[in-house]
Amino acid sequence: MVNFSAGANTPLASIITAGLVAVTLLVLTSLFFFLPKATLGAIIILAVLPLIDTHSLKHAWGYDRADAFALLATFFTVLIIDVESGIITGVIISIGLYLHRSSQPHIAIVGQVGESEHYRNINRHTVNTDNSILAIRVDENLYFANTNYLEDTIMRIVADNPSIKHLVLICSSISFIDTSALESLDNIHYRLDKAGISLNLAEIKGPVMDKLQKTAFINRLGADRIFLSTHQAMQTLKEQ
Repeated sequence: MVNFSAGANTPLASIITAGLVAVTLLVLTSLFFFLPKATLGAIIILAVLPLIDTHSLKHAWGYDRADAFALLATFFTVLIIDVESGIITGVIISIGLYLHRSSQPHIAIVGQVGESEHYRNINRHTVNTDNSILAIRVDENLYFANTNYLEDTIMRIVADNPSIKHLVLICSSISFIDTSALESLDNIHYRLDKAGISLNLAEIKGPVMDKLQKTAFINRLGADRIFLSTHQAMQTLKEQ
């Protein structure tokens, strides 16, 4: 790093530096005997200062303070303890942040944009909705950490819309459904069915559908409740 800071641009500079270091170690070490350790420390500090990327920290702080916190925690752990502890700290914090974020996924109620086949968040776009059909998009994979949140949120939304007869769960952002989430979907279907509301799935990805077809949940739901697109689901349910 010192070599680079001095303006070295080619591999030849590294060879010259290595030669000078070798000569110093063999011949000139006695001259450094009385050099204060503080001076050596200052040399090391000056050498590593350019490695501290404050721009990345500022960018992370402005974009996502949780990521900035993980960065700072890792940095200070390395500084105070050691590199291995810093890496472990960074990994643990990153896993914790992921679990926290994915345990409360973004769930949006969507409506039709004009006369198109596009459906977007009702809070972000001017859309058309149907009082008897509720279309919900979940923007996260479904697994054990978010099953309770998913079920509670859907049932709360249903309770806030007593006129609905059909619920469409848009699965375009779902790439994985684990066993816990499958049980939660089955429970949602059961609770909606008792309330006289049909559960419908739309835009399921191929690999997800391949696994669902092996389960009893699909048989209980019914093949006629699975749609290729949200628009197809909405148009079909409007006629029922």
